[in-house]
This record gives sequence, C-alpha cells and structure tokens, in this order.
Amino acid sequence: MPEGRIHGNNNFIYLVLSLLTLILVSAVSTLIPEGEAEIILISIFLLTLGVAYVSLNFGNVWRNMVLFLLAALLVDFLVKRFVAGAEQNNLYSATILLLFFLGEAYQAGRSIIESLRKRQVDRNMLTATLALYLLIGLIYAMLYMILLEFDPEGLKGVDYGRGADLFVTAIYFSFVTMTSLGYGDISPTGPIGQVMVIIEAITGTFYMAVIVATMVATLIGNQISEVDTAFLEQEENNND
Repeated sequence: MPEGRIHGNNNFIYLVLSLLTLILVSAVSTLIPEGEAEIILISIFLLTLGVAYVSLNFGNVWRNMVLFLLAALLVDFLVKRFVAGAEQNNLYSATILLLFFLGEAYQAGRSIIESLRKRQVDRNMLTATLALYLLIGLIYAMLYMILLEFDPEGLKGVDYGRGADLFVTAIYFSFVTMTSLGYGDISPTGPIGQVMVIIEAITGTFYMAVIVATMVATLIGNQISEVDTAFLEQEENNND
C-alpha cells in the first residue's frame, strides 16, 4: 500500500480490509467465551470506525457523525458490561452500526458516482465498489438483527442468542440472500422479512450487473485510451 498510510489513492483498500477483518473476527469471536468475545468485537468495531473516520473523511458532518457513533458504541458496551440489570438486547448496538454502515455506504457511493461522472476510475475506485457491496450486505444484516429484536421468530432457523452469534448469523444470511445462493437453512417467516429479502436480492443483482460492470468497463476503457495515446505519441516522435 502506497507510503504505508491512508490517502486518496488507497483509502478504499484500507476500508475493505477493515470490513473484511470485522467479518472474519466476528466469526472467530463466536468460539470465545461471551465476555471476552464482546471485548474483541467492540475493539474491532472501534478499529473499523477509526479506519472509516480517516479513509472517508469528507468534512465536519462525517467526522462528527463517526465520533458520535463511536461514543454511543462505547456507552452501549460499558452499560452492558458493568451496569447490573442492564437490558442485554442487540437493538441499540445494531441501530448504531446500521447508522454507521449507512454513512459509510453513502460516502462510498458518492465517490463511485463522482468517479464515473468524470470517467476517472482506477484500482482504488474499483475497490470502492467492493467496499460498497460489503457495506450493503452489512446494512441488511443490521436490519435483520433489528427485525429479530421485534420478532424473534422473524427468521426461521435463527436461534436468538448473544450478540456475537447473532451478528455473524445475520451477516451470513444477508450475503447468502444478496448473492442469491439461497441455501434454505434460514428463511423469513413474516411479510416484513420476506419483503426485506426480496429487496436485498434485487439490490445485489442490480449492483453486480450495473454498477460493478460499469466501473470495470470504464477502467478498461481508460487503460485502452492510455495505451492508444502512448502509441500515437510514439508514432509522432518517430515521424519527427
């Protein structure tokens, strides 16, 4: 990674790595005792927030939003950890993360649209499409977690349990739905969940068919144009 720090030419690479780390560590945390798993999860969440703060630093509104969500996530963790009798549900943390992922998706999407408008697509911006794809999956995962808070039977095949297990299960179901794999081990039982699944499946299909294809085509077109320009310049120099 260039210069070993986050800047405009590699920011989405760092963001993708942080999101993948979040997903992978969340899966590993399910094998760890509950108390230790919560500490590991909150650490990774905070790391992801920090990377997002730096890599998608698009002004005071974004910085203030990330700092607010960081503080809210810490308060939620401390209350659940140290306050006796505190309600141990996932609604508050899932809502915080939903807002965070929505903010990240908005910033990534805005960058992608701007790069397509200017036809300035490079490897970092192509990585941005992967970042946005991961964020869409995580957004729906949080929506499924919120759904389960109001309707624990809303997803057949999901055992409502501790945060780490439910977080990983929600991510698994979200990406299985978005990629249209449809294993069938988890399925929605009510109209709200069914509509969410339909919309996510359509979103995933549309995203891959239109956004990613357009970004790749633009990148290849730019590379071909650069080769053609270099060839013409070489021909002119030879003629001179």
